[in-house]
Amino acid sequence: MINDQCTYQIILHGRVEAADLLPYAPPGLTVHQDETGRAILTVRTDQSGLVGLIRLLHGLGLAIHSIISR
Repeated sequence: MINDQCTYQIILHGRVEAADLLPYAPPGLTVHQDETGRAILTVRTDQSGLVGLIRLLHGLGLAIHSIISR
């Protein structure tokens, strides 16, 4: 069986409250704010889950700065 999950780090411009994302995001999503005020989301999911999360962020009007696969 192939494990197609990766850990992704998504950096957003501005603040985001975890409570706004957690009901709709893949399980295990964490949200942290850095010292510059950007939100850093970390999640382990497959590409389908990542695409769904990106669509959620876009639907909420949030600006994505970068996405990194770890």
